[in-house]
Amino acid sequence: MKDTANGVETGVSLKSVRVLPHMGGETNEAYVASRDDLSRAMSKEAEAEYKRPLCEKPYAGMSKDELLQFSQQTFWVNLRWAGFILFWFIFLGIVAAVITLIVVSDKCPESKLDWWQTSVVYQIYPRSFQDSDGDGVGDLAGIISRLDHLVGLGIGAVWLSPIFASPMKDFGYDISNYTDIDPIFGTMHDFENLQQSLHMKGLKLILDFVPNHTSDQHAWFVESMKSRDNAYSDYYVWVDKRDCSQMQCDTACANSPQGCPPNNWLSAFGNSSWEWSDARNQYYLHQYLREQPDLNHHNLKVREEMEEVLRFWLNKGVDGFRIDAVQRLHEDTDYYNKDEPLSNRPNTTPDQYHYLNHIYTTNQPETFERIAEWRDVFTSYGAETDTRIVSIIEGPTNVSLAMKYYEVADMSFNFQLLKLGPKCHSGTCLHGLVQDWLTAIPDARWSNWVVGNHDNGRVASRLGSVYMSAISALLLLLPGTPTGYYGDEIAMLDVNVSYEDTQDPFGLNFGPVR
Repeated sequence: MKDTANGVETGVSLKSVRVLPHMGGETNEAYVASRDDLSRAMSKEAEAEYKRPLCEKPYAGMSKDELLQFSQQTFWVNLRWAGFILFWFIFLGIVAAVITLIVVSDKCPESKLDWWQTSVVYQIYPRSFQDSDGDGVGDLAGIISRLDHLVGLGIGAVWLSPIFASPMKDFGYDISNYTDIDPIFGTMHDFENLQQSLHMKGLKLILDFVPNHTSDQHAWFVESMKSRDNAYSDYYVWVDKRDCSQMQCDTACANSPQGCPPNNWLSAFGNSSWEWSDARNQYYLHQYLREQPDLNHHNLKVREEMEEVLRFWLNKGVDGFRIDAVQRLHEDTDYYNKDEPLSNRPNTTPDQYHYLNHIYTTNQPETFERIAEWRDVFTSYGAETDTRIVSIIEGPTNVSLAMKYYEVADMSFNFQLLKLGPKCHSGTCLHGLVQDWLTAIPDARWSNWVVGNHDNGRVASRLGSVYMSAISALLLLLPGTPTGYYGDEIAMLDVNVSYEDTQDPFGLNFGPVR
């Protein structure tokens, strides 16, 4: 600003021009710009600002009024509407495309599980489950009286050990009539009541099927023993004695009236699996007790009889079968030349089953053909009745052999957890048992888990009652179908039975010492 009195430019900016206040009661001299001086100063400053390069000017932005003015111009209004319409057009197009793809695409297959895959299976050994009439033996009526207990446990299926007519040499596994109920368990009417009661409560029924052998009191065997040329003569495995003039024979039997048996095969219950019949002057095969002769499944008539047995019980409303002792269904028919080799297992004697390696009497190729035929019966019946019939194999304890049965049945029983006990009770051992099975099972096949059954000691005795809740949780958490043995839910224990009170044929065969 120019000092008008002295004609010099001052260094005071326009923004600094002000009236100085009175100080100390005197009036200080102040620079007061006239209106013309201010105008000239502002013009010069504006001109200097205008002449500054654009890149050096600070940008203060557009004012609100200017923005509103521009926003109302036709171009910008139309541009906004175009963007708005384009957004919704694209959005709705994407939605329509997704809906179209969902509608026209192939549907994913439903992963529906069968009833046996979603059920807990509960095994009942009828003789000792519940006695309804006070005779000391469990029966079908006793089972009916306990169905609410089973429902409360949350089980889905009941598996019954044999209830068929039997002289009970092997507690029902020696069957004298496949299509009748043994009187100690009740009547066929009792069975029908049980089946209907189970279904009314939403439970399925699985029966034991024992196709390998019958009782020696079965009508088929009674007739078969009479002659070599009647209708039933070939229903069982009959073989002539060894011709010791042509074959090597043990001197201990060579001079006996019955001569020597065809080979060295052993029964699962010990001693020779061949029994001499004076009536036919031949040996018959029994891979269990001598009172349990093996059926000849090479005979088509026998196979047809077995299929009729299955259809009989299917028509009674049975939902599935656990097929017992099936690995011994067939054997090599070159009887005289197929001695089984030694197993070399320690602590076995020549009369014990495990003394030999049973390569000619178990898991033969024809066995799988028979099971496949039964599966066809189940499939055919299920298609006719809109039901699903389950087939469960009591197969080998060896995991790799058990897997072969998955080719012809829904499940092969998994006996891995039966090994839990004093020698296998750590987490490491348990993990190994589970992994061995899960690693071996074929893709898309269904596992199952068994921790107790009628052939083994109680799990509470093997591991201790304190672990029973953990064992139950384990069964329910492992992938597959859990199978429990009656009484395990209340941690039932084994009891000591003296040899004098023993009725089990396996124990009786080996005497009080072993």
